[in-house]
Amino acid sequence: MSWKPSIKAFFELLIASTLLLPAAANAKPSIFWANDPVEPDDTVVITGSGFTPASSVEITPLPSTPDRSAPTTAGRSVPLDEVSDTAISFVVPGDLPKGAYTFTIRSPDGDAYGRLNTPTVYWSQADRGASATPGGWIRVLGRNIARTADARLELTDADGRTHLLKPAAPDIWDARFTLPADVAAGTYALRLWNGNGDSNTWQTLGSLRVALPNKPSPAVVVVPPPSAPAKDARDAGPIMDALAAVAAKGGGTVRLSAGNYRLAGMIEIPDNVALRGASTDTTVLTWTDDDNPPDAMIRGKSGISLSDLTIVATRHNNIVEAGASPPPAGNVGSGAQVAPDPDADAHDVTIERVRIRASAFRGHVSPDEVNDRLKAMLTRQRGGAIAVLAGGRNLRIVDCDIMSSMRALVLLRPQDAYIGSNRFTNGRKGWYSISSGHRVIFENNEINGGDLQASGGGINTMFTGEPSSEFVLMKNNTLRDIYGWDREAMTTDGPGGFYFGKAVAGETNQLTLTDDIPPNQRFTTWRGSALYVVAGRGMGQYARVKEQRGAAVDLDRPLPIAPDGSSIISIVPAQERYLILHNRFVDAGALQVFGTSMDIVIAGNTFVRSDGIRIRGLYYGMAQPAWYGQILGNRIESANPLAPTVIEIAAGPKKDSTIAQTLTYGMIVRDNALSFGTSIILATRPHLPASAALLAVEHNEMPDPHSRIMIEGPVGTPMVRANVSRKAEQPIP
Repeated sequence: MSWKPSIKAFFELLIASTLLLPAAANAKPSIFWANDPVEPDDTVVITGSGFTPASSVEITPLPSTPDRSAPTTAGRSVPLDEVSDTAISFVVPGDLPKGAYTFTIRSPDGDAYGRLNTPTVYWSQADRGASATPGGWIRVLGRNIARTADARLELTDADGRTHLLKPAAPDIWDARFTLPADVAAGTYALRLWNGNGDSNTWQTLGSLRVALPNKPSPAVVVVPPPSAPAKDARDAGPIMDALAAVAAKGGGTVRLSAGNYRLAGMIEIPDNVALRGASTDTTVLTWTDDDNPPDAMIRGKSGISLSDLTIVATRHNNIVEAGASPPPAGNVGSGAQVAPDPDADAHDVTIERVRIRASAFRGHVSPDEVNDRLKAMLTRQRGGAIAVLAGGRNLRIVDCDIMSSMRALVLLRPQDAYIGSNRFTNGRKGWYSISSGHRVIFENNEINGGDLQASGGGINTMFTGEPSSEFVLMKNNTLRDIYGWDREAMTTDGPGGFYFGKAVAGETNQLTLTDDIPPNQRFTTWRGSALYVVAGRGMGQYARVKEQRGAAVDLDRPLPIAPDGSSIISIVPAQERYLILHNRFVDAGALQVFGTSMDIVIAGNTFVRSDGIRIRGLYYGMAQPAWYGQILGNRIESANPLAPTVIEIAAGPKKDSTIAQTLTYGMIVRDNALSFGTSIILATRPHLPASAALLAVEHNEMPDPHSRIMIEGPVGTPMVRANVSRKAEQPIP
């Protein structure tokens, strides 16, 4: 159905719901979150507590003066579109200059202050992961990072000496800064100014360690090509002997000459050893087609490198395992307990310029034999065979071309990882996965469906026993020809959770759970999981679990508002602060947030014959909220002929739930361009009250006056304004 916007529609429903319980008397307002970046005539949504009908807001532009503070001036009072105990919204006046702003929320019980368009840093990452090298780079990622070319990153050493770095190119989400080639090794304090705002808007980032590049180990052994014809040579012995000899000298490189090395069994690369070919075109490792291929063809853990060669395999299990081992078979969907990770200390894995051509279905194989080979790969490892299984700290996979019979890439617990300029082709029932990542840059890659049963993949908390994933950049990737399973081109996932019920606070950073704790068999720990206050006092607050001891839960930060007996909390796997930017989806499914998310940005992506964007907070084994997301400046070029193409914000509460809960909250849909046959949908399914709330839809371009913005079920008080038809240049009704 089409919907005619009314800012106050459904307001009585929100007032009646348990989400809007009154705050304690004489409580000063608290701010939990405000959306930015914003420009003049954009809506600002502020969540918090202690707002009253008597509240008012003033906004003040800040001069761009990084070396001095702005003089005190009176703010401009702005009309409020919504005021409740938990939220305020207003529109930035259209005649204000672009830049940074301060705002003041005034109430009878006190004032609260905030800033807009100043840096919100999600994380930083350097050319060696957690550290940088002279002449290397550091990237700062988040919101409002480098709004203009005048942005500065300041490095200060222990003696007070500073370096001021300019961004290679201003970027509001992801700014790269190059370190001077002569910068001294040591630890530097970091501060960022984004090009807007006064001296009070500098953001402290913590510290950065600059270290000299590792000197290559002197040991080098060259392995000549086999002297026998390739069809007869099956001995990996010379390669294994060379690897052992280099390892015995403390590390180094084994160089494989040009030639075709025909192999059987597994090659194990010792720690701190590199295996390098002459080039991807001239050094070829071909595994024989055995009935019982090894668990992995190449395996290593820490300090290893694999580069400049091609791997060819027919029947196979995993091809390369580097810094990660396959999870137990029962870990996917069965609820079986996950064993401790044997690769928890893995680090410094590099895979560069490697080509893999692995096809278990090559040759004259019958349909029955195809099914038997597929079943064998699925039986050996749940989810099927993987071309590259990798993880650990400081992981790099660059300039590779990976094709697999099933899955091309699975990352387990990657940290400070860089995955760039690769081509991944998934085979039958294949999909890619980034599980429990922490600080991952995944950019300039191609992900292709090489089989009509190949699916997509994405970011999740499904395979490591660790209930957290955070700080992931997916940028400038192309995903195409995805037709299998649910066609999920890029999705978040991670079912289950730990607790849904009431809690009371002893301290603001410690809660006592008052309802029964259900048994958990999916995760080994609560540490790192997400705590949401989804109803009652303090609704809209979020923290991470630091430790759990029975009914006592320690948090990583104090909650501004202590919960009370009315508060309902959900503790679930954390998926926090993803940046999904400038990717291209062609003949693929949705870019989807499925279940838990916090503070994510989906911006600048393009969709061609694909399903569009879906964000769904839902009951997924437990109440999994999707909060504080922004869908900005995406373009749908053409609709998918196989399924509806939409931008959808939805909540999916449990059908028989009698507990009020906000599963989708604080969502901004702005500046997107839609095509014919597409729509924007705000929905709660089933239609339970107040499961989705505080949604803003504005400045979106539609193809003609018949394009629709639709409401399905109660969605609080949506702010729908200034959406315009490109064809008729008139507001969308």
